[in-house]
Amino acid sequence: MEQVKAMMDADEAFTILDVRDPDEIITFGRPDWKAYKNISRGKLEPLRGKSGLNVDDKIVVFCKTGARAALAAQTLKNYGFKNGMVTQKGMDDWIMLNLPEVKLASQCK
Repeated sequence: MEQVKAMMDADEAFTILDVRDPDEIITFGRPDWKAYKNISRGKLEPLRGKSGLNVDDKIVVFCKTGARAALAAQTLKNYGFKNGMVTQKGMDDWIMLNLPEVKLASQCK
């Protein structure tokens, strides 16, 4: 997560793909990043074509704890995405590490 925060601080061009369910985002918040997308892990395959993601995009995939992110990143790789990165931990660690740029639940509706 520190690497993702450093990328944000450097204003790198990348997309955060959050594969948590919408209710988790409302409950726990999300990183406030200009290129943020939420596609639930269970809907990634059917919505991939409509996601606006490009196979050459730099994408950081995360979820609540890291497990769904790993599965989602493998799915993207299987579809030809070349620059995927998976966080080893998830939003739980982002909050625990008190990293900034989190939109509060009330701002995510």
